[in-house]
Amino acid sequence: MVRSRDLPQAKFPRWCVLGRSNVGKSSLLNAITHPLKIFRTGKTPGVTQGLVAARCQVAKVKEAQIEIVDTPGFGFVERRSSLINKWESLLESLGERSEAGLMWVWLVDPLRDPLAEDVHMLKWLGQQPFVIWFSKSDRVKTGARPAVERKWSRYLQASSERPLWVSAQNGEGLEDVFKSARAFVKLSQEAR
Repeated sequence: MVRSRDLPQAKFPRWCVLGRSNVGKSSLLNAITHPLKIFRTGKTPGVTQGLVAARCQVAKVKEAQIEIVDTPGFGFVERRSSLINKWESLLESLGERSEAGLMWVWLVDPLRDPLAEDVHMLKWLGQQPFVIWFSKSDRVKTGARPAVERKWSRYLQASSERPLWVSAQNGEGLEDVFKSARAFVKLSQEAR
């Protein structure tokens, strides 16, 4: 795992993608950075062991770039507090080295209910800006989505934006992801 002191300073606005193991973080990030396959994927939890980052052009102008960081699934981290503390320390350092702008992207599997680890994640995020995206949207019919959003309403209320429904499988929501990225880049550049 990358040590906190080895993390680079971000040159571009940064999205750090969080989520439970096997929620589809790496698959979605590969869909965003298509045709490149930068992020390792697998059927078993725990493929992403450290931080993996890639820069992504989100508009035609050269300055419209965002750095996307894939993080290990927080459900895969063993419940030993020393590992959890190291993982949280790494993420905190990542936040400190993101002066160009930082948004936490919390990927949620809509087929799962919130658990204690999700409560912990919400508490850890505190007042930091974050958004929630529901992954694997191809598995949830449009009519069933309001019920999913009600189940996660506590988390959605703390989110900086409305939730997005996204699918690496069929590409649903990817245009909204790029629209959100362009808005975030613009906002980050204006804040400098």
